[in-house]
Amino acid sequence: METTFPAPFKTDSASLVTALAYSPDGKSLATAYSDKAIRIWETGTGHQIGDALYGHSMAVSTIAYAPNGRRLVSGSSDSALRVWDTSTYRRVVGPARAHVCSILAAQCSPDETLIASGDRNGYLKFWNARTGACVATIKYQPPSADSRRSRRAINSLSFSPSGKQIVTASDDCHIRIYDVHRHKLALEPIAGHKARVKSVEYSPSGTVIASASDDHTICLWNASTGELIRPPLRSHEGWVTDLSFSSDGVHLVSGSADRYVRIWDVAEGKCVLGPLIGHRKAVVAVACSPDGEHFASCDQETVRIWSICTGEAVLPLVTADEHNVLVAERTRADHFARAVAWFPDGLRFASGGHDRVVRLWNAQSGEESSPPLVSHLSSVTAIDISSDGAFLASGSDDFTVCIWDLKHGELVTKPLRGHFGNVFAVKFIPGGTHLASGGIDKMIRIWDTQTGTTVDTIEIETKACVNALSVSSDGSRLASGHSDTSNRVQVWDLRSNTPVAEPFDHSDEVLSVALSPDGSLVLSGTADTVRLWDISRREQLFSFKHGDSVRCVHFSTDSAKFLSASYDMTVRVWDTGSRSLIHSLQHSTAVRASAFSPDGLRVLSGCDETRLTLWDTISGQKLLPKGTGKDKAPTSTRQSNIHAVPESVESLLNITAAPRRRLEVHAQEQNDVNNESEVTQRKGSSILARILKRIQTQSCITSLGDNTKWRAWPP
Repeated sequence: METTFPAPFKTDSASLVTALAYSPDGKSLATAYSDKAIRIWETGTGHQIGDALYGHSMAVSTIAYAPNGRRLVSGSSDSALRVWDTSTYRRVVGPARAHVCSILAAQCSPDETLIASGDRNGYLKFWNARTGACVATIKYQPPSADSRRSRRAINSLSFSPSGKQIVTASDDCHIRIYDVHRHKLALEPIAGHKARVKSVEYSPSGTVIASASDDHTICLWNASTGELIRPPLRSHEGWVTDLSFSSDGVHLVSGSADRYVRIWDVAEGKCVLGPLIGHRKAVVAVACSPDGEHFASCDQETVRIWSICTGEAVLPLVTADEHNVLVAERTRADHFARAVAWFPDGLRFASGGHDRVVRLWNAQSGEESSPPLVSHLSSVTAIDISSDGAFLASGSDDFTVCIWDLKHGELVTKPLRGHFGNVFAVKFIPGGTHLASGGIDKMIRIWDTQTGTTVDTIEIETKACVNALSVSSDGSRLASGHSDTSNRVQVWDLRSNTPVAEPFDHSDEVLSVALSPDGSLVLSGTADTVRLWDISRREQLFSFKHGDSVRCVHFSTDSAKFLSASYDMTVRVWDTGSRSLIHSLQHSTAVRASAFSPDGLRVLSGCDETRLTLWDTISGQKLLPKGTGKDKAPTSTRQSNIHAVPESVESLLNITAAPRRRLEVHAQEQNDVNNESEVTQRKGSSILARILKRIQTQSCITSLGDNTKWRAWPP
């Protein structure tokens, strides 16, 4: 590429990228920006074609090409729709106004006669594509009478290939399929996601609908029945923000707030490529090329084109300089933890997470005790510390395992390469000379910790993904948790690498596992349940249903207690003998990792917040961080009252209001909006009393911080 040309997809503006779309011929790529502009680029060079298109008065939030490629539709926060001629780059339709708030999604019908658009109030509108006249409106329909009226935005929509139906993705956790001509629901609202649905798309055949959600999952649905085809696809560690089918429907590309892009095999429901490294911020949008060879992705600052076959960045290339920048960014402690572990003396603990480094912390002060351990190129997914505290092992989404000499803060050997996918678990075998690791490639590897060579492998007969590992204190037994082709816990004799007994089968994927120190009991965590098993008797002793995925289970050193940590924002501490609840430690976000201190008197937890929390297992109170305001609020509940705060009340307490905007609109529609609009916030005891009254009626536990700004909705 000639050096006289500007860098691919670069502008002189500091505006943020908000959306992108491939032209039907694949020769150009359109991008939308927060500075009200639309820019068109050559996909072969990344050079801008002509001048930027201006017309909107606020940020452009959505863009889509007409099937023939001759027109481009744009929607904006200014509530207007515009249509552009792609040969002259002039506006030919609009501004078309019927929405009263931000347009979040828009698309042309396959026959190019209609344009559909969805807005923040949950209204779906249809427009004459030639004249820009609004021809129909479908009002927001709550899935149930008690649904929260504040969560209604249509974030994404997609016409079926026939154009007879359209599917929408909503903030209320549902997707809806409408009959385009009758303007009615074709099926009841489809529930399945546990958080807002950010993106939805029909497959090219029209038989499958894919949806992406803030619950970190992707769901594949039968387009005719609305039934889930297979369990949700899980690999992303952040909100799944967008998705796009390849033109042949074989692959699905997804982008996430975890900054990664992944490529999935639709038929098998497996991640076949990724995480693809190239974005420094949350991925905003993805789009597959019409020829099925490439896809584009963007964060707020960067646009890239990738090969679907290899997962390599085609334009612009990920350069060595950019890798250096990424390494520098990793020293920032501003990302959530995916793994935690204690040192044997209980004076320090370690964490690893999305910032791609391992951090060592002083358990008394909560401060970092030494520089971070930097080597991985992707998220750190697992860590373990040797029994003498001299070595630390880490596994990563970059397919490698690292073993660190903690005295010198250096790698013992080069990163261990042998896994063919994400590494989800690492465990030292007592004695410290060997290490077990497992991951998405369905293989357990045993490594020599000094030479870094593989000394043995345990191949999973059922070809199941290895999500978790645990070793007994004498090193004789290894437990593994599996998903994919079989959902089970298997206990192995490490002397012979053979199963100790028949596997413990589960109905859902096993996400976490823990052996008791003596190897007689095993804990398992699944999509929503923690279970305790007696290995010799093959008997289930206990089960408890969490509100979401149980990502971590752990025994105390004396086996007297165990814990279960979940995406339902709790860590629950249990008495092993009586199987009674000791504490429910409430967090404000999903909990990903947790562990008892060696003396069993403290619990460490890591969640989607950017900090770790240390708890006292006797009192159930926070030891670290020592904060103010809401950090001082009660955070533990006893067995008699263990319900978490309902999300509706949590939103009520945490969101501050914005000034109401007055708009001149059709009277009936304005009334509909006003009837369900928020009540203007205000400080004072009267509004506080109303909020507390609502909390009491919902029988939930919560605490109020020092923030005096409130927002309330009419009951």
